[in-house]
Amino acid sequence: MSSLFRPNIATYQLPDGRHRTSDGKRVTKSTPGAVKVVRRSSVWWGKYKDTEGSFIKVALCGNKTASKEMLDKLATDAKMAQLGMGNPFAKTHDKPLLEHLEDYRRYLEGEGNAQEYVTKTCANIRKILDGCEFVFIADLMPEKIVELLHRLRRDPPRPTLPPGKELFTPREMIEALGGRRPPQLARILKRESLVATGEGKARRYPRTTVEVLQERVLRGIGISTSNGYLTAVKGFSRWLMENERTDRDRLTRISRLNSKTDRRHERRALPEAGLKAILGAAGRSEVQFGNLAGCDRRILYAVAMTTGFRASELASLSPSSFTLESQTPTVTVKAGYSKNRRESVQPLPADVAEVLRAYLVGKPRDRAVWPGDWNERAAEMLRIDLDLAGIAYRDDDDRVFDFHGLRHSFVTLLEQSGASPKMAQELARHSDIRMTMNTYTHIQIFDKADAVAGLPLLLTPSLKNEAIAGTGTDGAPVPRLDQTPDRSSFRLISNDSEERIGGVHPLTRKSSNTKGFDSECDRLIADDGKLPRMDSNHDKENQNLLCYRYTTG
Repeated sequence: MSSLFRPNIATYQLPDGRHRTSDGKRVTKSTPGAVKVVRRSSVWWGKYKDTEGSFIKVALCGNKTASKEMLDKLATDAKMAQLGMGNPFAKTHDKPLLEHLEDYRRYLEGEGNAQEYVTKTCANIRKILDGCEFVFIADLMPEKIVELLHRLRRDPPRPTLPPGKELFTPREMIEALGGRRPPQLARILKRESLVATGEGKARRYPRTTVEVLQERVLRGIGISTSNGYLTAVKGFSRWLMENERTDRDRLTRISRLNSKTDRRHERRALPEAGLKAILGAAGRSEVQFGNLAGCDRRILYAVAMTTGFRASELASLSPSSFTLESQTPTVTVKAGYSKNRRESVQPLPADVAEVLRAYLVGKPRDRAVWPGDWNERAAEMLRIDLDLAGIAYRDDDDRVFDFHGLRHSFVTLLEQSGASPKMAQELARHSDIRMTMNTYTHIQIFDKADAVAGLPLLLTPSLKNEAIAGTGTDGAPVPRLDQTPDRSSFRLISNDSEERIGGVHPLTRKSSNTKGFDSECDRLIADDGKLPRMDSNHDKENQNLLCYRYTTG
């Protein structure tokens, strides 16, 4: 049985009507001179029996009709639960989200995920829950998350620098950055090669340094970071449903944004010469970075360049991760440290494997090969050897080369070596080949020049003359097409001198071993004994008339 009522509420105040004393304390019954004041509650209360038959009092709202409906629902839900027909998620919905998050943390750890991944994921979820003020599962609302992430992506206001002022004190510099000192100011200054003069109170920052700091610091999070927050909280919401803590996943409607529209950290790849310069610089460097000397960094970089492993994956490697005595040397990253949460086995080039055999001698089998927290400051570490090698961290197009650039270089070199896109995707361990080809494969201008050099020569006199002769007006046989010194190609010509059937087809680099014959009717035969494939655009009825000729300059 339920009932609705408005209780009397007794409060105490001073004779002048104040509810607090001069020292800020609330007036109570024991306060000297306190006067008791009784008033009717502004909201209605209800009393009903819970599932265990005990009476519960609960505050409802100020409207009597609405309060009556709320009380009836509470009483009905309690009765249905008592009969086994209630909401199975009632208890979990009453549990705060932060307690669910702690359970999720233990779940991630139990799945064997790396501690760094678990900590970062839970921190990202906590940022969303706090920013949206979510307390219970029922509070999870997609629109609030979208609004929060949009707010975080907006650039904060940028203070205007005083005209004509060229030097700034530390206090003035912080004011120019919105009144907040960046937590990694020293690392930003070093990474961007920004200058400052003096020490302590005499330290001064040039105007150009302050302007660059404003550009780097006073901006919202990038879309990639925003997507990282979203991925974490969506995974948490999905886990709540899969573990039967709620009836549905409330965040399925939110989609990730296209990070290509807002590149905050555009990376570049280095050619082979640049990578060798880094290895050489590290090998002769006398700078110690944490536990890693220059010779340690040299081998670390070499493994990164030839496997594409990320910094956190490399930091997890121990001597037991390497299999160097087999016919195909390999290195293995455990699933807990791999980004795709799968064990990754990568082959090693022979030269790298040979150096590793000597380098790993005497190292504890189950200890990190490269110990310390260097992976959290990998870009700063690489900067030491970039400077020694004379390679700019940021190029003229505002693209940077940090430690992850070694992975970009690995994928780019795979493409340049002739590896198929599918093979590059497998070695890069990407789930989507578009990520491999569009983000990690960097086409340089000389690569484009090589591709363009393979096009037919359209404006040379020899081509023009052949086009005229090919009409058959003079009855002369089709002349041979001379090659430029640095180019090789197929020619498709008809035994009938009056009809031109084909054009020039560039060969790939892999066709350099092709053998040619001068006879008009001899076919072009490759080293493997196979005939070249006909172009699908040619008329099948004329295929028996075609013969291939290969000419070189």
